[in-house]
This record gives sequence, C-alpha cells and structure tokens, in this order.
Amino acid sequence: MPSAKKPRALRVAVSEFPPLVTKKNKRYTGFEIELWEEVAKRLGRKFKYSVHEFGDLIQLVKGKKADLAIAGITITEDREKIIDFTHRTLESGLRILV
Repeated sequence: MPSAKKPRALRVAVSEFPPLVTKKNKRYTGFEIELWEEVAKRLGRKFKYSVHEFGDLIQLVKGKKADLAIAGITITEDREKIIDFTHRTLESGLRILV
C-alpha cells in the first residue's frame, strides 16, 4: 500500500496592516489572519507565517517563495496579471474625516 504523503506546511507571507494584520504578544491577529486561520483549519492545512515588507509580498508569491500573502492587499488590474486573488474580504469605499 503506498504511503499517504503528508502535505507540507503552507508558507504564508505577512506584513502588518492594522486592523487586518497585527502582531500582538508574538502572535498575529486581525480580520484577515482570523479568516485565513479558519480557512486553514477547515482545509486541515498547517502553515507558517513569515514577515516581509509589504512591497515584496506579490513577488514572493509569484516567485513561489510563499504560497499566499496576507496584508490588506488591494486588488488591481496590474496585480491580477501577476497573481490570483481570492474574493475581496473588505470593501472600504471612500472615507473622509473632517
């Protein structure tokens, strides 16, 4: 009987982007982190976070040095030519503070 190959832990590149990604007491939290952790749990996948500069995230995924990136990354036409996005998780719209 062939042995079942255990999937490797997914490499998750993150950059702090409150309130979507924040580091609190050596642990990441925030809306996108909690959403990702629930998805990973339902898929039964282990993962490991690595911290990067925001500007490097898309290239890390494109270059297969990360499996996914989390940091409130806005979906643009140019970025969609490079990587595949999930569905939007936040619609901020226009905000003006007076």
